[in-house]
Amino acid sequence: MRIRSVCLFVVMVAVTGCDSTPEVAIDSPAPADTVSEAVAIAVTATDNDSVFYVELWVDGDSTGLMDDTEPFTFRWNSVDHGGISDHALVAVAVDIDGNRGTDTVAVTVNNRLSYPAQRPVDSTSFVNGNYSLNWAISQDSDFASYRVERSAMSAMTEADTIFTSPRRSDTTFTDRNMDFLTHNYYRIVVTDTLGFESLGPVFRSDLYPPPIAADVTAIDYDLDSMTVAWTRSNEENFVEYRLLTASSEAGSRRVLTTIDEPAITSYIFDQFDPTRENWFWVSTRNVFEQTMVGTSMTHVPDPPPTPLAVTAVNFNLKQLSVEWESSPDNDFRRNELLYSETENGIRSVIAAFDNPEVTRYRITDFDPTYENWFWIRTTDHWGQRSIGSPMTHKPDAPPGAIIVRSVSYDLNAMTVKWQRSKDKDFLSYEVLWSESEMGEKELIEIITNRKRTSHKIKRYNPGSENWFWVRVTDYWGQTYLGAGKTHTVDPPPAPSNIDSVLYDERQMSVSWNPSQEEDFSHYQLYVADTEFGARRQIVKIGSANRNSYTLRHFDPTKENWFTVDVIDKWGLTTRGKGATNVANSPPEPIRIMAVDYNFEQFNIIWHQSAQTDFTFYDLLVSEVRDGVQRRLVTHTSPNDTAYTIAGRGVFDPSREQWFFIRTGDIWGQETTGPGFRVLDAPPLMSNLRPVEYRKGKFILRWSGNDEEDFRRYTLYESLTADMLNSVKVYSSEERGDTSMVLNGVDPWELRYYILEVEDIWGLKTVSSVVEGSSESWFITSLGDEAQDEGRAVAETADGGFIVAGHTYGDGDDGDVWLVKTDPKGNIDWSKTYGGDGDDHAYSVQVTLDGGYVMAGFSEALAEKWSDAWVIKTDDNGRVEWNRTYGGFRWDKAHDVKQTADGGYIITGYTFSHGKGSADIWLIKADASGYPVWTKTFGGPDWEYGYTVEETDDKGYIITGFTETEDKKSSRIWLVKTDFHGEEEWTQTFGSRDQNEGYSVEQTSDGGFVVAGISQAFFPNYEDVALLRTDAGGEVIWERSFGGQSWDRPAAVRQTPDGGFLIAGSSQLKEEGNSDVWLMKIDTDGDPLWERLFDSVTSDVVHALQITTDGGCLMVGAADPLDGGPADLLIIKTDARGNVPDSPVRLSGQLR
Repeated sequence: MRIRSVCLFVVMVAVTGCDSTPEVAIDSPAPADTVSEAVAIAVTATDNDSVFYVELWVDGDSTGLMDDTEPFTFRWNSVDHGGISDHALVAVAVDIDGNRGTDTVAVTVNNRLSYPAQRPVDSTSFVNGNYSLNWAISQDSDFASYRVERSAMSAMTEADTIFTSPRRSDTTFTDRNMDFLTHNYYRIVVTDTLGFESLGPVFRSDLYPPPIAADVTAIDYDLDSMTVAWTRSNEENFVEYRLLTASSEAGSRRVLTTIDEPAITSYIFDQFDPTRENWFWVSTRNVFEQTMVGTSMTHVPDPPPTPLAVTAVNFNLKQLSVEWESSPDNDFRRNELLYSETENGIRSVIAAFDNPEVTRYRITDFDPTYENWFWIRTTDHWGQRSIGSPMTHKPDAPPGAIIVRSVSYDLNAMTVKWQRSKDKDFLSYEVLWSESEMGEKELIEIITNRKRTSHKIKRYNPGSENWFWVRVTDYWGQTYLGAGKTHTVDPPPAPSNIDSVLYDERQMSVSWNPSQEEDFSHYQLYVADTEFGARRQIVKIGSANRNSYTLRHFDPTKENWFTVDVIDKWGLTTRGKGATNVANSPPEPIRIMAVDYNFEQFNIIWHQSAQTDFTFYDLLVSEVRDGVQRRLVTHTSPNDTAYTIAGRGVFDPSREQWFFIRTGDIWGQETTGPGFRVLDAPPLMSNLRPVEYRKGKFILRWSGNDEEDFRRYTLYESLTADMLNSVKVYSSEERGDTSMVLNGVDPWELRYYILEVEDIWGLKTVSSVVEGSSESWFITSLGDEAQDEGRAVAETADGGFIVAGHTYGDGDDGDVWLVKTDPKGNIDWSKTYGGDGDDHAYSVQVTLDGGYVMAGFSEALAEKWSDAWVIKTDDNGRVEWNRTYGGFRWDKAHDVKQTADGGYIITGYTFSHGKGSADIWLIKADASGYPVWTKTFGGPDWEYGYTVEETDDKGYIITGFTETEDKKSSRIWLVKTDFHGEEEWTQTFGSRDQNEGYSVEQTSDGGFVVAGISQAFFPNYEDVALLRTDAGGEVIWERSFGGQSWDRPAAVRQTPDGGFLIAGSSQLKEEGNSDVWLMKIDTDGDPLWERLFDSVTSDVVHALQITTDGGCLMVGAADPLDGGPADLLIIKTDARGNVPDSPVRLSGQLR
């Protein structure tokens, strides 16, 4: 606003009466203008006399700027007035009479964009004892100088200027005067020609790293020396190693030696004790007196000598021999043979051996009648001792007892016989006699011949007892008196005992042992009804050799006790032991072996009777075990052990029935065997397996039923887990039918199923309830220990998904990775393609024949660097054909689409063809991948193509980027071609810095929607750029989304309601990890909702598809924050971007 001074004019008129005040006006800048830096000011001034000069005032203060020549102009430096502020410019015109006229204009000074760009310290290094700083070159056109400041405090107080340079290219400074072991703080200050200064961020210097630790790697020793080895330190300021040792890991360490040569990494010494732990460390020191102690190590303490067990102590009549184990130890010194009379007695050394091969010692002076214990004490080279397990011999036993076997006599002599001694150290027999068992014993004979085992006595009295013993003596003087024996004083006749009482259907035979009495007279045979009942005489027999008798009349079902009296010629009678027949038992119970049945017949099989007096089998049946039995059939042959009832349905096994076998014999006795229960069990359960969902259908499978009485499977469906209101959806009487496909399943359905198995008897078994779900929403990551990433995805005909990307599973070279999943994200199969070198896929599409086509690049198949690569497979991932396109430089394909004619359209970029460094490459291929034509788009700079679509007019639309002429920025580039790839029009979008288009799709109105990135929105680093155009590429609207770090879209897709879905990844400025987001916007580009997928990994997505169930499908990579390899990431949501049980949340990050 102009304010003219009229008060001064009035005063001047009052004084002079005729002179006038100069007319003055500020022509530029205009009122309310915003100005910066050096401001050009133009003033018009007139007077009736003449204008002497014009002076410039600012905010009531003179600037000292004057001009006395028309036109009146000034150059006002606004820098002194800061960044943004309001000021009043006043032009004062003075005429030759001293009259003054003024004009005032209010302006705003804004120098915020005038400051040069900050330059942070990019990198540092320690070089030759100095510390170097590096920063990026200043791009400001009015650059004046760099200034490097250093301070001991992070706030940069008391900072020193240590370097200045007016040269723009001076972007390195070496600080030669610093303490490497303390932190210093540096700042780069950039000044322009107007004096604007930009202070770079404060950078804290690194501390000189401590020496590289040398770790002890090995400790070895032998009988003479011990050697310690360690890793070499590559520290350039190395001074020395100090080898430290201690007797324990936590013990006090001492310096064993000092070594000042870094290449020497071992030390040998001969003063050591390996029987205890010897711990070693290596301390590395550099010229800065920094030390680093590496990891320690100790050896396994030398164990005591291996204990040697005495393995044998044997003796004979001449010597005692001791044997022991041979020492396996390399440090063996001596074995000592220890002896004691008892196991816990005092031991004494009886021999020593320096040769480990000596393992036996013989002793001739010994007494084996008591224990002789022996040990081996072993001493090793280090003086350690061990004693092995001892051994003794079994003390020599006294002679074995010699039993008098018999004392017999005849008319001529009495003979004593005894056992033969088995003792090897036998010396003699001594025959002793006494007239009674407890009487005084008399030595009657000494016999030294071991083989002689009898002695005859001519004088004896058999009418009284004559007792005899044999005492045996061994080589060592030990004796043993065996049991004595006497003869029988002339006895009555020996009894004849009944041997057997046998019978069959016709007769009963009795036999007894014959009498051997020389004075035999006759036998008298008796019978009784009981063992001690009254005897009845049967027969008298006068021949000693006739020792049996046969009866024709008998009853075997009861006992018949027989006894025999033997009478000698002296009339002495002896009754022998009696015996009876075994009373004939009733028949043995017969068990039923098996009951087999089916719907046609019923079979029973039982064991065969072994009874010789068998007469019949009765087959009995009862409804309960102890119920009334009724006879089904009688068999009279013992071999007839089966019964069959034929006829459909004659037997019902579903109700309980008991079967028995009753057996009879010829004597009228009967026995009923144990019962056999028959009750058919319900069918075995057939378990329903988890329901598999494929697009529009459920696949149900179950385990088969192999039972012979199987009848049918029946499958029931319900909408609730309690199976209320269930309906039958399938039934089959084929036992091999263990699966069925249920069509007509809509997305996002939940149903429940049970399987019923029925047998031919009507018995049923029902499986547990199994849930069938067509919900397809999940977050999953797939991969192993290698770097894996998904770059493209498409929905397959079965409702599953096909993902293309790359994997480094076979080593350092990446391979194209194709993964097929079901609708739940579970892997159906995966394939890799590639060779030596990196091979990646960026695009995948389901082809019209149900197979897949992928586009990317291959280093393995390229002639030099990389070629664009297209692979066509069948629906199982088997390669049908693959083609490479390229030259001798870098060529890559980023997108492939099957066209309406069955061929393919491919886009990417090429360095081998075109006009400049890299050009957009468009390839039209036939159905076999052979090129029909190729086109390039671009100039001398870099152009990339990322996405291509076939348009409704059979042409093509491509998006990517083109580099600007100054090579400092890029623009989103949209290229429209006709059917033959000829350019129809192009459009660029974006302003400053980098702008790139990643995704393009033709909209329902024939226009296009493009998603990409833009760096034009300061201070944000990288934002999502979204724009919609008409069919000619003219912008309808533009939107940007993002925060202060980077935000990148993967793709944009139009939804059936005319809106759009856009997915991507964002990294918050204060965090190191990135998260995936999904945004829904309306047809005008305004956000409707947004989902952020938080996770414990750093996640990015590269592709987005809208699935037939209305959901969203995204693929990318999940990168662990611990530095491990990334995994393939797949996210499937519902139509609102939700996933089950996940940390999905609304976010305003992108708004």
